Amino acid sequence: MNEITMIAWAAGFMDGEGTFSISKSFFGGRNRSSVHYSLKISACNTDVDPLYRLQQLFGGTVTLRKSKRDINQINWKDCYEWYLVGKRAFVASNNLLPFLVNKKKICEVAISYGSTIGENGVNISDEVLKNREFLYQQATLLNMRGK
Repeated sequence: MNEITMIAWAAGFMDGEGTFSISKSFFGGRNRSSVHYSLKISACNTDVDPLYRLQQLFGGTVTLRKSKRDINQINWKDCYEWYLVGKRAFVASNNLLPFLVNKKKICEVAISYGSTIGENGVNISDEVLKNREFLYQQATLLNMRGK
């Protein structure tokens, strides 16, 4: 397959199995004075082969996700995850966007977030932080289950 065909395949896989997310965490002790946002795209599957194809196409990491299994999940297969973070997730999102259907809106939010990623990530302006918070809220709404 040529590269365009591979990217189109990857977009179809991401439409069904993938996630585009922006996470938020706090630093600074008890008063949580510093906030950090990060971009991640990922896909999970019990078949590791398509995840290795994503890794070959975009880079990133493939890991085994062991779940806590109760008696009802004893026969479940292991689940694998492929993921990309930061600038690499931004680049992959830009490549996937033209071919996405179901995840187009969340991918657009991911790309908007990715455009705020600078060279070193320090001394981020208040304006950029406000924009990241807005994009985080949008991503959270788009990723809600059952809506």
